[in-house]
Amino acid sequence: MITIRHIERLFDDHQHRRLYRELIGGRPEATFALEPVLARAVPLAALGMIRLDELSQSHTGLYRRLLNVVLTAQQADGGWTDPMTTALCLRALLSGGGKGGPPSNGDSATSPRSSSPRAPGPGSRSAACRWTPSRRRSS
Repeated sequence: MITIRHIERLFDDHQHRRLYRELIGGRPEATFALEPVLARAVPLAALGMIRLDELSQSHTGLYRRLLNVVLTAQQADGGWTDPMTTALCLRALLSGGGKGGPPSNGDSATSPRSSSPRAPGPGSRSAACRWTPSRRRSS
């Protein structure tokens, strides 16, 4: 069983491949060859957030640190480097039920404007975060 302290130690020591294997072990996703894409800091932070939420530990300091990593890595178009990482980060941001709260260490990610996923800018080609309001026709 993986503990919060163990996740934190592996993340701090930059043992990304080992942390990936321990976070993904026993999950259906483990059968896919995703290690080259997901064994990096930002996807691991998202995986860690999801796992902490599953353990009802989204109130911990580690969750807030991982949240800070995810938020500060978000690109101007609203995504994260590639579609797989973007999907994983969005899934992680939906976890926690809002109990984790934004980082509180004075980083730029604590501003109200950046504490939630950014909308894509004009001319953005990223469809991952694009939102279009539905239009209802009046009869």
